[in-house]
Amino acid sequence: MAYCCEKCFYNKYIQNYIQDNGSIGACDYCGASDVSVVEVSELGKYFRECFDKAYETLDAGTGAYYDGEEKEYCGPTGTSATRYSVIEILEGEFAFPDETNHQLVEDIIKYSGPSDREIQQGGFDLYGDIYDECFVLKNDLYGVYGMDMYYNWESFKFLIKHYNRFFDVDGFFAN
Repeated sequence: MAYCCEKCFYNKYIQNYIQDNGSIGACDYCGASDVSVVEVSELGKYFRECFDKAYETLDAGTGAYYDGEEKEYCGPTGTSATRYSVIEILEGEFAFPDETNHQLVEDIIKYSGPSDREIQQGGFDLYGDIYDECFVLKNDLYGVYGMDMYYNWESFKFLIKHYNRFFDVDGFFAN
């Protein structure tokens, strides 16, 4: 298995993750020795968790639709959707020190995804193509109206105005 080190990334949170979860060794990507290293598969799992928190695919109910005339994805208001690929997310969020190491990114995604056997049995790797611009920020296209917090606030206002003026009698918000 391949190992990468804290020096392969500029982002302090990634560096801290590698220091906290890795061991001292040699990096297979930048050649540094006696540094904190972690298996790329473990780092890939961490990246996938981070992606899932902040991004969603265009097909995941984001409100985007494909405009055939303009040949682009648009949001509910008709504005162009800003799309990202895995490589763009990593370049923007985790800022590699020098030039982006595309081989490192490919290995991080490849070794943390489903195995070849799982893919043969119908599995799918959402992040498999690191150059495919199929991600948008969560709630970016719907804006505030797509957030659970917005719906909870609207529900609370309705209940207070029309049912329980001063008290939460039914215990609706007693969780």
